[in-house]
Amino acid sequence: MAIRQQGFFACLFLIFSIARLEALPSSHVDSRIINGTEVNWNNTRYVVSIRMAFLDNMIYGAGHMCGGSLIAPDVVLTAAHCIWSENQEKFRSPQEFSVVVGSLDRTRKDRNTLQFAVKDIIWGPNFDPDTFEDDIAIMILNQTVPRTYNEYSLIEMNENRNLAAGTKCTVSGWGLTEKNLYATKLRSVEVPIVSRSECSEHYGAENLIDGMLCAGYMNGGRDACSADSGGPLVCNDKLVGIVSFGVGCAMPGYPGIYTDVAYHIDWIRNKTGLKTKEYLQLQNDYFNYTIVPYANNSTGSSNSTHGSNSSTAIFKRSFNFMILILLCIYKTM
Repeated sequence: MAIRQQGFFACLFLIFSIARLEALPSSHVDSRIINGTEVNWNNTRYVVSIRMAFLDNMIYGAGHMCGGSLIAPDVVLTAAHCIWSENQEKFRSPQEFSVVVGSLDRTRKDRNTLQFAVKDIIWGPNFDPDTFEDDIAIMILNQTVPRTYNEYSLIEMNENRNLAAGTKCTVSGWGLTEKNLYATKLRSVEVPIVSRSECSEHYGAENLIDGMLCAGYMNGGRDACSADSGGPLVCNDKLVGIVSFGVGCAMPGYPGIYTDVAYHIDWIRNKTGLKTKEYLQLQNDYFNYTIVPYANNSTGSSNSTHGSNSSTAIFKRSFNFMILILLCIYKTM
């Protein structure tokens, strides 16, 4: 089964594919993933950028590889495959990562941006990189977000393991867009929960393991994709899922597969010490901020007004090519 996680040669192929697509008129480029919008920061303050520290030290923003969600002042929830090295066939060490909070633009650092080292990582007990079973990981930051910092919020975890099909949710990330470029600013798209039976018809019941859920459109067009991994699927203002895998991106018949937070919530609480009452107290008291529902208002549009030969467009393409090349090189380490 072809999935979104790609090895070194697939990554190189993607680079050359992008170069070829950039040379074509825009009318010849088909949308492959989310047709989403840039988000309002008030609605996504719990989203973090998980980065490879050494790449980010070379070029700020280039180290981004996955998303995550802040569930406590020093705890981030993400996907286990984000910390798995395909080539070394083992988990990477905490020292290889950094976590950035407080920014919509992954390439810019300002007075609201905080960057943390990672002290410890706890991964799903039965994580399998081939089946994506238990594709969940907890990152413990080396410091807590300061109480005086109001540019972020915690996200409450969902406990309901029986969300109705059709429930409207939102997935956010800095991953590949329909233009085949990694997003500079955080983007989101609305996707509905897909029933397990309908999802299994295409993926196969044997591939839809307990602890997974589906969200997206059976006719394709909108979805999460590469570098959105680990990011949040939020329904009714609660963290319901973690971006895990899929067949391609936004392909008809193959909605996104997410790690089900409710299925793993006891494990999360046991590993972090977070209990429901204590967690809600943290959410209500630690930050002087109230989470508000997602809105469709955006700070931008997926339809760029820049010409294909503008200096801004050229810079963005060059920057994205550089990021892809660095990530490909890193996969061989």
